[in-house]
Parts: sequence; structure tokens; C-alpha cells
Amino acid sequence: LLTYLIKLKNNFEKSKEIFLEGLKCIVNEDYVNAEKKFLESFNLTPDRISIVSNLIKTYIKLENSTKLSNFLKKNNNLKDIFDFKIGLGYLNFFNKNYQDSLNICKDLKSNNIKQQVEVINLKIKNLGGLNKFDEVIALYKEILSIEKDNHINYYNFGTFYFKIGNPKEALIYLYKAFELNKNFHGLQWNISLCELKLGNFKKGF
Repeated sequence: LLTYLIKLKNNFEKSKEIFLEGLKCIVNEDYVNAEKKFLESFNLTPDRISIVSNLIKTYIKLENSTKLSNFLKKNNNLKDIFDFKIGLGYLNFFNKNYQDSLNICKDLKSNNIKQQVEVINLKIKNLGGLNKFDEVIALYKEILSIEKDNHINYYNFGTFYFKIGNPKEALIYLYKAFELNKNFHGLQWNISLCELKLGNFKKGF
């Protein structure tokens, strides 16, 4: 029994160490190696919900519907946790089952602000797939009312406006994102595209 307990403890410590390495990969947006680390950690301690959650998030970032589907099927016992449900919602989105994904979103409740924003962002993706742009705009505004100081929200809203052919409106949100984080990857490029589209060649250069 003592040997077994020592082994469990060693596995836990090793799993934790590898899991933290996976989190570092996530921070660096290295999702391929993050998956490897989380799977290694998961094999040592398959009962850790934090590992399951991060693997689901990693497959979402990789947009790998096959791996996401297989992982959800193997871990169906965790179907009641938030990340499992959001993973299922994304799986439907990846497979272009937009309405099914939206139905899952309706049942996703959380008091956590980041999770609330995550659900709204998934709704936005599905409504965009259905070309319901007015509803998308309303949801982006809802996100901004929840997270006012997050540059990514303004960036996403701005790039959405640009994609639907409204560079003037896009600039309002892209410049707001610039105020919050001028070094955000791709931001200056998108601002330049909008300025050029509007004929402001000096600003767009």
C-alpha cells in the first residue's frame, strides 16, 4: 500500500510539472506542444478536470474537430462541466451545425465573466455563419459592456466590421484596441488596411 501511495504522489508531482509546461505553451500560443504536454499529464492523472479543460481548449484553438470529437467521446463522464459543453458547442460549429451549437449556448450558464464572454463569442461565430450580422453586432456590444478594458474584444469587433465591408466603423474599435495595447499582434496591420480602404493613404502606409 505504501509503495502504491508513493507512486500516486510521484505521478501527481510529475503530472503537475508537465501540466505547467503545457500552460507555458498556451501563453506562447504554441498549441501543438501544449497538446503534447497536456496529454502526457493526462495519462499520469486522468482524473484532473483542469487537464481535461485545457485539452478541450487546445483542440478548440487548433480547430481540430476530429481530436476534439474523440476526446469528448472518451470523457463523456464529464459532460456536465462547462468546458465539456463549450467543447461540444465548438464541435458543432466546426461541423457547421450552427443552430445546434446555438442551442448548446442557450443552456450554458456561468457566473464567471470569462466563461460568459466565451459563450457569447461562440454565439457570434455561429450567427456569423448564419449571416445574422445585426445579432453579431449586438453581441459584440454586450461583450464590451462586460469587459470594457480588454483590447482583444475591441480588436475582434473592429475586424468583424472590416470583414462585412465597414472600414469606417472598424477603425473606431481598432483604434480603441490600439489605445489599450498598441503592441497587439496584427492590430497595426488591420488599422492600415482600413485607412487604405477609406483612401487615407498617408495613415495607411
